[in-house]
Amino acid sequence: MSSNVYSADQWTKANPTGATNLSDLDASITANNAALDRLLIEYRGSTKIEYASTSTITVTSGQVACSNSAGSVVRWRRNTSDTTVSWTMLDTSSEAASTTYYLWAVADTDVATFTVTISTSSSAPSGKTYYAKLGQFYNNSSSNIEQVKNDDTKPEILISTGTVTHGGTIPLPSGYIESQCEWIVSANNASHDGYGQYESDDSGIQCYTTGRVLYISVYALNAWHTGGTANYMIIGIQR
Repeated sequence: MSSNVYSADQWTKANPTGATNLSDLDASITANNAALDRLLIEYRGSTKIEYASTSTITVTSGQVACSNSAGSVVRWRRNTSDTTVSWTMLDTSSEAASTTYYLWAVADTDVATFTVTISTSSSAPSGKTYYAKLGQFYNNSSSNIEQVKNDDTKPEILISTGTVTHGGTIPLPSGYIESQCEWIVSANNASHDGYGQYESDDSGIQCYTTGRVLYISVYALNAWHTGGTANYMIIGIQR
């Protein structure tokens, strides 16, 4: 006696069909669902984490697949709006300084959306069953969030340019913090305190930053005179 054999390892486009025996229907659907889960178990669309403030993170809208620890059950979830993540979302304990934290999408409730949990664990959030790791951040010695990193994306590079005046601060690109950025400056327009703009016979010019604060000055009439503007280029990198 022979019978049909169904493999759990392949997506079978021919099954189930209208002609499939009812007794074989469950096996066909199970095989195809298992294949889909293997394909999409690490799926993440649009959802990313972004720096919002020294105490909050933004998880943007999008889709994510959350699985149990064995990977045997996968729940697909979608948020249509951004989520603001605060320290009230910690899985255990309370905020600690000088600590790396991980952000997890969680699908433990029977709804179409996911929630977000913060955890010190890089393997699984405490007390959660269905989850997916979104990324991590560092809470520095001053208990300020920095070094925000997404898990599944290539480094995101943003370049911003403009001008800044003496004593002014180079602005950070939106969504980036200072530790994720590098910058350079060059003199644009230097003055010497009422003596006019920088002239070709002036003997020196200084243009640099302390942190992101600009310092620009001209040496003229036997003295250094501060003032003027500089061009800047700031490069932000999120890994």
